[in-house]
Amino acid sequence: MGKQVVSEFQRCPEDCGAEIPGLALGDDRQLDYPERDTTIGQTNIEAVLADKPLENARVLHVGIGNSQLAERFSQVVKQIDGITMGRQEQRLAMRMNLSNYTVMVMNKYSGQLTQLTPGYDFIVDNNLFSYACCRRHFMVMMDNYRQLLKSGGELLTERRGLSWVYRKPDVLGMSFAELQSIADGLQFEAGHYANEVYFLRAVQGVSE
Repeated sequence: MGKQVVSEFQRCPEDCGAEIPGLALGDDRQLDYPERDTTIGQTNIEAVLADKPLENARVLHVGIGNSQLAERFSQVVKQIDGITMGRQEQRLAMRMNLSNYTVMVMNKYSGQLTQLTPGYDFIVDNNLFSYACCRRHFMVMMDNYRQLLKSGGELLTERRGLSWVYRKPDVLGMSFAELQSIADGLQFEAGHYANEVYFLRAVQGVSE
């Protein structure tokens, strides 16, 4: 039998006790990516998004990077909101001057997501677990995502981003099976598209 892979999610503490949650705080090289090329994982997610009915859709992009997603889809969706921990990313987004694109500096693992207006059709987060400090704060984020999605809305992520974890490049961060294991408790239906893109689809009954 092969050696069992222990993920960082399995090793993650239940509660970090930190007042400000999240890893990489203060490490701008890991949180501020305005000039970096779009990753393969993000490109795969965008390919899935491009095949969706986007007219009148509201999209939340978590970790906006170079804002190429917003530039690509702003003319076909109703609204794109972005959140980032990087001030340079926010400045780049503002310079694009897209009328339906709003970017806020916000910590997704805190309760700040509740400041957003529910009813998103899609939430894109390619690094869902990568900077999680503990399970409690990760679950705060996941519960907030569920509340922000409309019924039938989808949270989109991808294998590479889900499995990558801050400062541990050779360690599995989180697997799809682990993501799937928490989906039912949050009233999500888990599944996958082509090119290793995963979705959590909001089951009807929580938000409209």
